[in-house]
Amino acid sequence: MRNTFVYFLSLILGCYTLANFYVIWRSWVMLPGIGVWRWLIALAIIFLAMAYPLSRIAEYHRMVWFSSVSVWLGVFWIAAILYFFLIFLGLHFFDALVWIFAKDAWVERWFACRPQVWTGVVVFVAGLLAYGAWNASHPRVVRLEWTLPRLPAAATPLKVVALSDLHCGVIIGREQVQKIVTMINAEKPDVILLAGDVIDGDLAPVQERKIGEVLQQLHATYGVYAVTGNHEFFGGVQPSVDYLEAHGIRVLRDEVVPVGNAFFLVGREDISVVRYKPEGRASLSALLGRTDRSLPIFVMDHQPVALDEAEQAGADAQLSGHTHDGQFWPVNYIPKSLFKLSYGYKKFGPLNAYVSCGVGTWGPPVRIGNHPEIVVFTLKPAK
Repeated sequence: MRNTFVYFLSLILGCYTLANFYVIWRSWVMLPGIGVWRWLIALAIIFLAMAYPLSRIAEYHRMVWFSSVSVWLGVFWIAAILYFFLIFLGLHFFDALVWIFAKDAWVERWFACRPQVWTGVVVFVAGLLAYGAWNASHPRVVRLEWTLPRLPAAATPLKVVALSDLHCGVIIGREQVQKIVTMINAEKPDVILLAGDVIDGDLAPVQERKIGEVLQQLHATYGVYAVTGNHEFFGGVQPSVDYLEAHGIRVLRDEVVPVGNAFFLVGREDISVVRYKPEGRASLSALLGRTDRSLPIFVMDHQPVALDEAEQAGADAQLSGHTHDGQFWPVNYIPKSLFKLSYGYKKFGPLNAYVSCGVGTWGPPVRIGNHPEIVVFTLKPAK
């Protein structure tokens, strides 16, 4: 498992490096005759590509101002390079078509205007990122009604407010978390569920910004519950769990709790635990053995990798996250190819499954092609 992660990370870094050099080369070709400016543009792209790792080095040496600036430049550039690469690649093929099919006069005109085209691409990508940043900071509320046959007939509808992938840390800071907490509390929830990746790996910026004080404002009749995500494990899972629990959030790690005498909440340890302990996590059937099967079973599992297991075990509902629905187009096609359900609602036999695209962001604070969301489930008994 660890080797697989290393290979995957190496592949991503290799593709990122090649994409940056491709954009440098295309910029060089599209901007002839401007001398030193081509070199300055190439050096600027190299700096932006290295900005994020440079921010980590600066942070280590306590160069706070440089670290703060370069981390933001670096994460935005990760999104920018994707769109520069795709657009320049498309223009590359268009160049070939012009060469093959256009008359000589049109070929000359097209290649003469390439500096203006390059400028237009830069302006377009900048505008796209500006929209994506605005979109990422304005979550919407998604409302769903689920009828659960085993919910006691006398029970009043329960309001479950759920979210995933908050990613508190360097990028998602105190102000944005406060905005999200205010939106959640405005729903007057009966229970609040946080489906993993509450903390974006490194706990230090969360502690420094006292984000826990904001999370502690969350209020629900029957409590606030969370499960671990892969990012809690990246930064050391136990300190993150201790921090959340110290601020009023109960973290369920292969645990089962009753909620308002209406349903059982099953919180699964994230599947990435297998990288840290050989025995992995408890099976869902073992966890459900601790429940009274006369009541509905609501499962929280950060990654939507075990929907079949939940269906076969007889769970009534499952909430997951992790995928971000790709976060920005066309990356969304990757989780769609990897998961049985990568975003939204689907029913698998008796199981009502919902995979949230998340309320925060990882890496670039940019969302294009989807919206950050808080999900409000109204659970009703069958008539």
